[in-house]
Amino acid sequence: MTMESEEVSVVKTCFTTRIDLDCPGTTFMRFSSVQNVIASLFLPAEPDEMDGDAETTGRLGGQTMEMACYVLLGFLLFLLFLHSAFELHYFLRMFLCVFVARCKRRVGILSPTSVYGMCITTDIDTLLYHMNNARYLRELDFARVDFYERSGLYRKIREKGGAVVQGAATIRYRRFLRPFTLFRITSKIVYWDEKSVFMEHRFITPKDGFVRAIAICRQRVIKANAEDVMRELILAGEDTGKKCASPTPGGSPSGPVPNGNPAVMEAGVVQRPPVPLEIAKWIECNDISSANLRNGC
Repeated sequence: MTMESEEVSVVKTCFTTRIDLDCPGTTFMRFSSVQNVIASLFLPAEPDEMDGDAETTGRLGGQTMEMACYVLLGFLLFLLFLHSAFELHYFLRMFLCVFVARCKRRVGILSPTSVYGMCITTDIDTLLYHMNNARYLRELDFARVDFYERSGLYRKIREKGGAVVQGAATIRYRRFLRPFTLFRITSKIVYWDEKSVFMEHRFITPKDGFVRAIAICRQRVIKANAEDVMRELILAGEDTGKKCASPTPGGSPSGPVPNGNPAVMEAGVVQRPPVPLEIAKWIECNDISSANLRNGC
C-alpha cells in the first residue's frame, strides 16, 4: 500500500467517525469514537495487553463505586422512612434511659428517684420562650422507666405475668421552663390499691429548688394484684421495717414519714398507707368521669 492510499484510509476513517457522531441512536458508539480519537492524539500508544488490563480494572472499579453509591442511597432512604414512620428520637432515648437506669444503684420501692433533663429547641412552644405543655408528660415517660428499672417494679409485675399501663394522669403547671433550662424530675409512689399504683412526679429547677410542675399518674396493673406486688417489693427492699406515725383523719400521717410514703409494718405484714386527701379526691373525680361515660353523658 502506498503513502497516498494510507492517507486516504485515515481520511475515510475520520470521515466515518464524524458521520457516526451525527447518527441518532448511537450514543455509546459516538462516545467510544471520540474517546479513541482523543486518546490517539494525546496519549502514547501502549501494548494491547496493558490496554485490556487497564480497561478491565477501570470497569470493575466503576462498578464497585456504583454499587457502593446505591447501598448508601438505600440506607439513607431507609433511615428517612424510619424517621417519617416512627419517632426514632423517642425510642432511642427510651433505650438509653433503660440502659442508664440498669447501671445506677438500686432503690427501694418507696424511695424517690430523680432524673435530669433540659428544655431544648425541640421542646419549646409556638411562642418560642417556654417548654410545650405536652412535653412535660412526655418527659414523665423517661422518669417512670428509670423508676421502674431501679426499684424492680416492672420486673416484679412481669414475673407475675402482668403488665402495667397508664390509666390516668393530671398535671398542674406552676411556672414555665425557659429554653435551655435544666430541670430535675423526682418520682415516688404515694399510694396503691389492688389494681393500681399512684405516683407523684415533680419538675424542679435545681438553681432555685422551685417546683415548676407537679403531676399525679395512675399506673394500672393488668393481670396481677398491685397490692401483692408492692408487698413483696417492700419486704424484699430497703423499706422493710420502716414505720410511720398513726394517720390523722385528714388522710395524711401526723408525723414525719420515711421517704415521704406512710407504709406501715404491723407484725411482719405490710399495711396499705392511708390515702392522701388529694389522691382521694382525684380518684373520686376519675370515678365520676367513668360513670358519666358509661351512662352516655
